[in-house]
Amino acid sequence: MKTTLGWMGLGVWLLWCGCSGGTPEIVYDTTVSKGGGTCRQIDGMNRDGSGARAVFSSRAAGAFDDGTGCTHDYHSPEPCGDGPYILHRRFADMYDGYEARTLADDFFHLHDDGGMDPVACSPDGARVVGMGWDDLELITIDGSASTTVLEDCARGTFSPDSTELLLRCHIDGEDATIFRLPATGGSGGLTPVGHSEVMPIFTADSSQLLATDVDGAGVGTVSLMNLDGSNAEVLGSVPGGHIIHRLQMMPGADQVLIQTSRQDADWSLLLMDGSTGEVEIAVEDEAGLSEFGLSPDGTAVVFERDADVFVIGLDGSAPINLTDSDVAERHPRFLWLD
Repeated sequence: MKTTLGWMGLGVWLLWCGCSGGTPEIVYDTTVSKGGGTCRQIDGMNRDGSGARAVFSSRAAGAFDDGTGCTHDYHSPEPCGDGPYILHRRFADMYDGYEARTLADDFFHLHDDGGMDPVACSPDGARVVGMGWDDLELITIDGSASTTVLEDCARGTFSPDSTELLLRCHIDGEDATIFRLPATGGSGGLTPVGHSEVMPIFTADSSQLLATDVDGAGVGTVSLMNLDGSNAEVLGSVPGGHIIHRLQMMPGADQVLIQTSRQDADWSLLLMDGSTGEVEIAVEDEAGLSEFGLSPDGTAVVFERDADVFVIGLDGSAPINLTDSDVAERHPRFLWLD
């Protein structure tokens, strides 16, 4: 059953930017001074760190002054589909919620409850799955429709063709169970796929799944399987001592990006060949890589370390500090641009 993973494009970003300086390649949140207080806003910059500018500015104090000098704090940007939208958290006058906003500054309220965190966005930008206080909700990008999918679910991922959704849920205290369902949340219902502590992913053509396990010797493995979890076959394994935390398909290549950690060491990024299962270490023992954003060409990742934004190539090159400032810059992500 071992086949190539069948790359298909996830779509390109067709963006118009309302900020000066053109469309940024990287977005992140930062601290600015407004009205005698400090606010969080979303900034952008070019890939080399040049051209830093405001994307979504925090608004100065006004009728709903919350005492900080800001009426709105914007933070935690997550690019979403080719709509284009950026998901972000908004705080104003003790109100906490999520919005989807275009770079032209059109926006939709997705959720008016601080208990929701966005978990995944469909590649076509039509839907968001978000974790509420006790359940997972499927929300249209304009916020017009919301459906509770399942309780006790904490993770989710869409198929590259945006037609299906994987969820990782703990049901009645059982081990994490993976469910598959239509991305619309409609007919078809939940289909159990198997158990996994690491979120499986779809292959790039949405026809199969990639999942992790640990073999009898304690070595982490990556397996290719059918959409219902059947006919699993080990594609390859990671070096001994590496614990797998995340899988991601590489753009334009038959490769899988694997995030790992080791005892008494920092984070590593590995590349697994989709045909042979061979693994090479792209980034080893780097602090701050617990969260990262992959570049659209698959050559680098952007991440936060010590409240600065760093970029590091997947070719073994050293990390570069793109901001190196006295204020906190957090949660950087690449925009997927043509």
